[in-house]
Amino acid sequence: AQRIHEIFSMADADDSGSITYEEFEAEIADTDSELMRIFEKANINSTDASGLFFLIDSSGSGNIHLQQLVECIVRLYSPPRSIDLLTLMFTCKKSFQNLTSASDLLMESLDYILTRLDRGQDQNVEAIKQKHQVIKSR
Repeated sequence: AQRIHEIFSMADADDSGSITYEEFEAEIADTDSELMRIFEKANINSTDASGLFFLIDSSGSGNIHLQQLVECIVRLYSPPRSIDLLTLMFTCKKSFQNLTSASDLLMESLDYILTRLDRGQDQNVEAIKQKHQVIKSR
């Protein structure tokens, strides 16, 4: 962990306590950097490492912190356990169910709105209804 802290400090060019995407990119662009060597040992090339930043930055803040980088590196070197794969499978299934429910609710809400607007028989309402039917048919 101490070595990873040193690597993190070297990558944190502005000493902000976090690494921006630009700092991360500069670090992995240097094929001799220790961070890139760590990634290469885990069969992660520079293109994959670039995408890895966005996986680490799960909040979408544009920055990663030391603890996030440590957790990533530990996971890269640890084989997936059955429970990890099962958790991933059920999380994906639940996310899909939630997305489907939200989509259904959105379509019901749109149906309700169109029904309420239909009373005006406006040409704009007809255009909206036609677009809605196209979306429903997908």
